[in-house]
Amino acid sequence: MENRIRAVLLYILSLGLLSTLFALSKLLMEQFNLFQVIFFRNIMALICITPLLIWQVKARPWRSKRIRAHLRRGFWGFINITLIYMAIKHLPLALALTFRQLEAFSWMLFGHYWYGERAKPHQWLALVLGGIGVLVLLQPALAINPIGLVASLAAALTGGLIRAWSRDLSKTERSTTIITMNFAQWSILSAMILPWVWQAPAWGDWIPLMGAGLLLIAAQWTMTEAVGKAPASFLAPWRYSELVFAALWGYAIWHEQPSPTTTLGALIIVAAGLLASWPIANNPNKKGW
Repeated sequence: MENRIRAVLLYILSLGLLSTLFALSKLLMEQFNLFQVIFFRNIMALICITPLLIWQVKARPWRSKRIRAHLRRGFWGFINITLIYMAIKHLPLALALTFRQLEAFSWMLFGHYWYGERAKPHQWLALVLGGIGVLVLLQPALAINPIGLVASLAAALTGGLIRAWSRDLSKTERSTTIITMNFAQWSILSAMILPWVWQAPAWGDWIPLMGAGLLLIAAQWTMTEAVGKAPASFLAPWRYSELVFAALWGYAIWHEQPSPTTTLGALIIVAAGLLASWPIANNPNKKGW
């Protein structure tokens, strides 16, 4: 029970950090190509985390017996983050992250059918209820950028697959290993595209670029720790809390004010999260989910 509560808190924290990273990235993409933004956030994160890896040298985070699994996750993770950044670039931040909530459905399905993490009926109901909340939040179809829409849907599908692989890897691999492999692969893959999109940053640009790397480290670390402590079906409904952070950043940066429809959708999503957590909260000794 205690581990799963900690997993939920870590998960919500990771979503808050990710929302902050996406808001900063959207601002940076107004000046730089998305692949350049992806490169800098990852290479900066890798540089920042190097002292920690040296300090934990006994852990040898660069060594693993599951290289293939890491390479698979890293490659598809790069595809996923590219799709997410395309969505963020072409759609308003809150709308892009709203579409991203569909990842919870694919994550639960992969966890359910591939790893035997059987979801209870009330958890399926909670996801359906959360999905209704997402639909309520959608803007009219005519206002959606087609590129952003396609990128968002593809990102939701690949994102659920990656979360399932993360949980599987976390059973045998250290968090430092998973995170280091991700940063290294994403840096290399984005660097291969960099010569065609490079734009020299000004001195003042290095501060937000470095900040993106720090946010990425914190978000990846807390996310990896969370998915290693609880089943996908347990954490998936809490994914919707990301919308709260997106709405806050949207108001603070772009002065977006939630409409009555947005408020209704948010309330439905909160209700879904409460429904998902109700059984374990009322029966702490209950085994299973």
